[in-house]
Amino acid sequence: MQTLTQVSNEHRERLMAHVEALPRLADQIGQVPGAALRERLAEEHDFLVGTLLPHMEAVEHAVYPELDRVLSCRLAMAPMEREHKEIRRLVAQLGVLRARFPEGGPGEGDSVELNRVLLRLFAILKVHLREESLYVPILEHNLDPEHADALVLAMDHAARAEL
Repeated sequence: MQTLTQVSNEHRERLMAHVEALPRLADQIGQVPGAALRERLAEEHDFLVGTLLPHMEAVEHAVYPELDRVLSCRLAMAPMEREHKEIRRLVAQLGVLRARFPEGGPGEGDSVELNRVLLRLFAILKVHLREESLYVPILEHNLDPEHADALVLAMDHAARAEL
């Protein structure tokens, strides 16, 4: 069975491949034909909605309660949960922009907003995923093998279904 660190690293690598694509997509605004930009935006938005958001929910349900318990504070993960809320808000905003994206490409105002949303998502996700990786050693050090294995199974199951 994989360790919590191995599962966490595997998840982060898969997620980061898409996170790293967000600023490249932002750079393409106004530089590539509207249809190509529209297709790339659809791919990344579908990933965010279909993979990233369900992954965040799995982490909230399986990992954060354990961290709250280990850290002896039921609000220890509140900052991370606030970041999840902001990520959800930005993904929803991206969905609105995608829905009103015309065939020829976004208008000037939408181009600026799309750029801003993509870059904010990139920034928050890059830092957030790094912060999550810092909690893994805390869990591994403080969980008995049975709890650690259960957490690995929960996260790995979520990853197989979502990632």
